[in-house]
Amino acid sequence: MCAFSYFIAANTSLSRDCAPSCKPGGFALIVVLILVAVVGMALAAAATVWTTTSTREREQQLLWTGLQFRDAIASYAKSSPGAAQYPKRLEDLLEDPRFPNLKRHLRQIYRDPFTGEAQWGLVKAGDFIIGVYSLAPGVPIKKAGFARGLESFSEASSYGDWKFVASAGSAAATQTGAPIPAPPPTSGLPAPVAPVAAASPAQPEPARSPAEEQRRQQQCDTQRKSENEMCNLYALPSGRAALLECQRSVDQRHEYCVNDPRDGSLQPGLDIPSQ
Repeated sequence: MCAFSYFIAANTSLSRDCAPSCKPGGFALIVVLILVAVVGMALAAAATVWTTTSTREREQQLLWTGLQFRDAIASYAKSSPGAAQYPKRLEDLLEDPRFPNLKRHLRQIYRDPFTGEAQWGLVKAGDFIIGVYSLAPGVPIKKAGFARGLESFSEASSYGDWKFVASAGSAAATQTGAPIPAPPPTSGLPAPVAPVAAASPAQPEPARSPAEEQRRQQQCDTQRKSENEMCNLYALPSGRAALLECQRSVDQRHEYCVNDPRDGSLQPGLDIPSQ
């Protein structure tokens, strides 16, 4: 009995001796758990910001790339000997088969910045390609601030709704002969414009209000900023001279955008020298 009492007293004394030393260990564990939770939330927030920023950059690249295809298709149609024609293959933009000498309307078949593939959805009128669109899934983040002619993109519910369709009017402004095939009735496409005969005099552009002038200037400035970013991304690796050449091309497009002659001429394409 005395031995049992001694055992109880010894364990009680041991518990009292351990209590002070055990409390700091438990508090430290709680602090570590809180720190882990805070770091986890910070990493999650940083990942969200990075994903959003990356998506916005890819959207800017998609807009630029789509406009390259649109301008190249319009250039192909405008260069037609006789009646305006559209390409049947995107490869025809790299080497126009209608001319004996090499004639390019597009530097390369650009890759979709979202899919990483050189595969595009094709907007067709019969057998002819009049535009392209991305095959990437997802809903665009960008909902405003589009360049002139792309205002309908603000209502897009998918990247496939960003359809880069060549303007029938601008492509056929200097051509005579049969009319250009009208785009199929697809949502988001601009209404077809009737071709204008080469001999028809250009109609004077109506005067614009100060608010319209300011809005035009903002749209053109947005376009120039985006294209300068593309120059830094694609031309700068080829050297300083390539960057300056690309920036000169951007300035020419900005001047055209601001003046907007509306005489049927095409906006000059963005020239990005590359290796």
